[in-house]
Amino acid sequence: SIFEQDKQLNIIKKRKEYIERRLETPESKLKVKLLTRRKLINKIFKSKKSETQYFRTSLLMKAGREEALVEYKKEIELLQENISITSVQLLMMSHKGNIE
Repeated sequence: SIFEQDKQLNIIKKRKEYIERRLETPESKLKVKLLTRRKLINKIFKSKKSETQYFRTSLLMKAGREEALVEYKKEIELLQENISITSVQLLMMSHKGNIE
């Protein structure tokens, strides 16, 4: 009925007014500020955590590449050493061929 609907509407309006009055109190304003601040701090924290994770991953990847570079450098040094030994052997063989 219209009377019941009107009654329900009045109850809803009164609840709304009550909530609005409660939100206007200094304590409620402070709570809203604190909640907003807390959400902001959580966002910043998550962002920094994500950033830290990215840098950690990047650092691990870089460390892996540096390890590979060190290994390649060792291989190059061994190959250069083998080339030098082979060159000396070839020189010695060519000198023996010239002497005989």
